[in-house]
Amino acid sequence: MKMYLLRHGEYDFNTGQLDDFGREHARVIGQKLAGNVRRVISSPAKRAVQTAKTAKAAADTKVEIRKEFAEHGGPSDSFVWRLSRRRRKGIEKSWSTLKRELLEDGRDALIVSHLPIVEFILTDCGMENPCVDYCSCFCIEFNGEEVTSVNEI
Repeated sequence: MKMYLLRHGEYDFNTGQLDDFGREHARVIGQKLAGNVRRVISSPAKRAVQTAKTAKAAADTKVEIRKEFAEHGGPSDSFVWRLSRRRRKGIEKSWSTLKRELLEDGRDALIVSHLPIVEFILTDCGMENPCVDYCSCFCIEFNGEEVTSVNEI
């Protein structure tokens, strides 16, 4: 099973909507993922949902909104090591639950979320010091419950 992990695209801080650059990057990611995604999961933030809808354009599936993958704490809470202990535990629990659910489901999935969550998942899957920019997309491959590779797309 493959899981594609995508940080939302660049956006207008005043409206929360993707800007032109963010929409274009999400479209390009969608072209790269065309035909590979069977399930799409997103944070409820406008910018994440727009990124998910744009990137999944070729996939014949709805975007599932999961509030546990929403951003909390704002821009100052941007990095995994700055997460509060309570928030880190919440992300850990949400990721553990989703990973188990995805592995049982077996369909390749796209998850669109925010920097601290994307960094946390990548680190948990064995990637050291991930560099995650807007619309960075990573492919995490599983063999059963074991992570076999983590690569940036």
